[in-house]
Amino acid sequence: MQTLSSWLRVEQSITKSKRERWLSNADLEPVKLENRTWTSMSFVNFWVSDSININTLMLCQANVALGQTWWQSLIAVFIGYAITAVFVIASSRPGATFHLTFPVLIRQSWGIFGSVWPIINRVVIAILWFAVQTYIGGNCIRVMLRCWDPNWTTSAGLQKQLDTNLKGFDMVCFIIFWSLMLIPTYFPIQKIKHFFTFKAIVAPLGLIIFFGWSLGRATATPSQEATLKSVLTSPSTLTSSEQGWEMVKAIVRAISNAVTLILNISDLASRAHDKKNVVFPQLLTVPLGFFITSFFGVIIASCYQAETGIKEWDPMVILDNFINPDSAAVRFAVWFIAFCLCVAQMGTNQAANVIACGCDLTACLPSYINNRKGGYICVFLGLCLVPWRLTDGATSFTNYLSGYCVFLSAIAGTMLSDYFVVRRGRANVADLYRAEGWYSYTYGVNLRAVAAYLCGVSINLPGFIASTPGNEEIVGRSATRIYNLSFFTGFLVSSVIYIAISYIFPPTGAVPFNAPFEEIDFSGYTHDTDSIYDLEVNGLGGMADGGIAITTTKTDSSSIRSTRSTRSIEKA
Repeated sequence: MQTLSSWLRVEQSITKSKRERWLSNADLEPVKLENRTWTSMSFVNFWVSDSININTLMLCQANVALGQTWWQSLIAVFIGYAITAVFVIASSRPGATFHLTFPVLIRQSWGIFGSVWPIINRVVIAILWFAVQTYIGGNCIRVMLRCWDPNWTTSAGLQKQLDTNLKGFDMVCFIIFWSLMLIPTYFPIQKIKHFFTFKAIVAPLGLIIFFGWSLGRATATPSQEATLKSVLTSPSTLTSSEQGWEMVKAIVRAISNAVTLILNISDLASRAHDKKNVVFPQLLTVPLGFFITSFFGVIIASCYQAETGIKEWDPMVILDNFINPDSAAVRFAVWFIAFCLCVAQMGTNQAANVIACGCDLTACLPSYINNRKGGYICVFLGLCLVPWRLTDGATSFTNYLSGYCVFLSAIAGTMLSDYFVVRRGRANVADLYRAEGWYSYTYGVNLRAVAAYLCGVSINLPGFIASTPGNEEIVGRSATRIYNLSFFTGFLVSSVIYIAISYIFPPTGAVPFNAPFEEIDFSGYTHDTDSIYDLEVNGLGGMADGGIAITTTKTDSSSIRSTRSTRSIEKA
């Protein structure tokens, strides 16, 4: 048993106490200089690749089905992702500055042990979404296999109904895509950027071919061209007042679609070569990437409707109907598009779910789990969640997953308000790995964050319950409309409450509101140390790298105690 335990353990610093070994390992410590390989182009490639996926292709069409016109839906998508870009940049900032991942950064606002709750939230949503995205990715495999042999699905064994919403052929495709996800999971975060670069080349190429082909089929005859024009000029089915609220809801849906990346973008930003790399590349690429992909998606669906008269959201169903058993050239073209979308789906699944879950699970059990092991745990647990049931019927589980924005927005509110307002960039990196220090709070839990989080969740909870099937009438219109603004209300309420409580009871490291914004590490961490714990062995020092402000002398934690209130307490 001792041999097995030793084999399962991961690399940790020998200078740490036994208790503190449960707070850190090599993957949780600040990213070493040689691993900060993400440049501005790396983030451009990442967001170009991430924006092209099957969910985004269906985003506008889902809004159209709820009564919007296609151009109203596109406006909502652009506004939603422009707002998302601002939050992504803000969330990237501490990670790119101190080169720390989300599960370590969240300790600043929630405490050394209190951080477990937001981490568990991220783990759960990542595993659930991994399962759903993998099942969707299986549809790409299904189209690719049908291109090789269109008659495969006619086999009695492959047509057998194995479970609700699942046939034998669907299971084969799901397992193949799941197996492919094992490959990128192996590589460390600083190297996975090459996969995103590959996806940023392949995915747009396939999407452009799909778009052009769909447009060509829909305008093959004058009558089809007239039908397409009629589809695109169809008016909204909503009243003027309904259009306003539907626009707001569509904007929030776009933000909710990216809320997981808003939280865990620091997992990638921690590998940034310079903190400037996370600003303009993301500010431009996030809204433009998702806008263009959504535009292609809604036009492809409109072209299919003009050609066949059928309203279809799923691009893989549309692509599957392009297959001509008698034309090898057509089958190859369909196969290539499906291959490109398969790569796109893999990249999105890896970035939004596997990497996030791997980093978060590492913080839960750092003595035994690193990023790679955590990623594989996500992959194998996702296999056990039978996602074909999660996406079944009108009570689709994706509605519940989208509602998780209620919980994640409140976490983002406490995290960002602590960094930008309460501490104004100050940090004590070494204390993020110690049981005692700035972030010990009350038995390792920051009760300020807990109170703010509960307030941020509570304001949206009635509307969230009403959004589930069978509970539509149990709350009033006001609660429903508050929920329609769930990201904004959750974020703003948790932020305001956290700032107010921190003003009355300032935590260690807080500064006056009129203090300048300075990103300073008061532990004196240098980029030359092999481990954060070498500070205690080799002494303190500092250097500036990539624009990061680092103190050059040892500073006692108490010296930065807030002067705003004499009621400041050591632990509260």
